Amino acid sequence: MAEKIARILVYSTTSKMVGGVERYIQRMVIRLKEKGVSVDGCFEELRPQDALYSLFDHVYTPDHPEKMLSQPYDWVSIQRIENVEMLQLLQSHFKTHLMVHDHDFYCPRRSKYFPFTLKNCHRAACRIPCWICGSLARNSAGKFRIFNYGNFKRRLDLLKKCDRVSVLSDFMKGELVKNGFNATSVHLLAPPFDHPPQPVFKNDPDAVPMVLFVGQVIRGKGIDLLLNALTKIKCPYRCMIVGDGNGMEACRELADQLNLKDKVTFTGHVPSVANFYGSATVLAVPSRWQEPYGLIGDEAMYLGVPVVGFDVGGVSQWLHDGQNGFLVPEGDLTLFAQRLEQLMSDGVLREKLSVQARKDSQAYAQMDWSQDFLEMLNRT
Repeated sequence: MAEKIARILVYSTTSKMVGGVERYIQRMVIRLKEKGVSVDGCFEELRPQDALYSLFDHVYTPDHPEKMLSQPYDWVSIQRIENVEMLQLLQSHFKTHLMVHDHDFYCPRRSKYFPFTLKNCHRAACRIPCWICGSLARNSAGKFRIFNYGNFKRRLDLLKKCDRVSVLSDFMKGELVKNGFNATSVHLLAPPFDHPPQPVFKNDPDAVPMVLFVGQVIRGKGIDLLLNALTKIKCPYRCMIVGDGNGMEACRELADQLNLKDKVTFTGHVPSVANFYGSATVLAVPSRWQEPYGLIGDEAMYLGVPVVGFDVGGVSQWLHDGQNGFLVPEGDLTLFAQRLEQLMSDGVLREKLSVQARKDSQAYAQMDWSQDFLEMLNRT
C-alpha cells in the first residue's frame, strides 16, 4: 500500500509571478492543499509581497537552509534551480521530484534555437556548440555573460539523479532521454488546468473575422512569423496581439512595414483575456521555439476556439490536424495563412473543429491533476 504523502517542499528560483512556471506552481500548491497536503516553499529570490509567498505554510531561502533541511518532507519538488550546492543538499536529505517546464536545464540559451539563423536546435547538450550559444546569450541586463559549461553540465548531471521527473509532453520526454535521463524515471503529467472564465459576450457572426494571439511578445513566440503570414490572407480580417514583452517595439515596427497597421492591434498586458476569446474566430500559435506544451491552446479550445499552430515541440500533444484545428509544418507561412483563411471563410468547417476542440479540452480539464501527481510520486 502506498504511503500517504503529507508534506512537500516546492523549490524554485523566484516567488515573482514571471510566467508559466509560476502559474504552474500556484495551481500546483492550491490543488495539493485541497488534498490535505502541507506545502512549504523555498525560493532563491524571495519577496514577501509576491503572490506566491502567501500560498505556502512556510517559506525559506537557500541562504540559511538548516531549519528547512531538518523538516520531515516526504518529497521536494524542484521547479527551477540555479544553486547547484543547494541541489546537492536537497538530494542528500530528501526524495526529489523534478518538473521540467522548458529547455533551461539542457540548453544554455534556454530557447533551443540558434541565435543567428533562428532555426530550431535538435542536438543534445554538448560542450563546444553549447559553449558558443551560451556565450552569445544575454543576461537580464541585456549584456553578454561569461558562460561556464562546466557548471551547466554539473547541474544537468545532478538533475538526472532525481527520483522522479515529470514533463508536459512526449516531446519533452524525448528531449530528456536524448540528454541522458533514464526513460523509466520520466513521467508524462499534464499540467493542472484552470477553467478559463467564460466570455461575457460571444462572437458576432456578422463581424469581421478575428485572428487572436495570446502570449508573451518575444521572438520565440513567433509574432513576426504571424505578421508575415497575415500579408498572404485575401479575405477581410482583423488581428489582436494580446500580451506584452521585449519584442513589442520590433513587432509594431514590422506591422507598419508590412502595411498591417489598420488590421493588427497590440493590446499590451491585459488583466483578463476572456472577452478576446469570445470575439475570436481562430487562435494563432505561431511559435518559433519548440513549445514544451502550449497551454494557451488548451484554454482556447475549452472555449470552442479552434487553433492553427506550427508543429513545434509539444504542440501536437493537444493539436490534431484537421480534427480540433490545424497543425502546420514548422515555418510554412503560406500554409499557415491558408489555414487561418480557411477557418475564417468556412463557417461549417469552423464549427466542426470548434465542437471537437471543446470536447478534447473538456475531457482533459476533468482530470484530477493532484491525484495523478501523488500517484506518480508513490509509484515504485
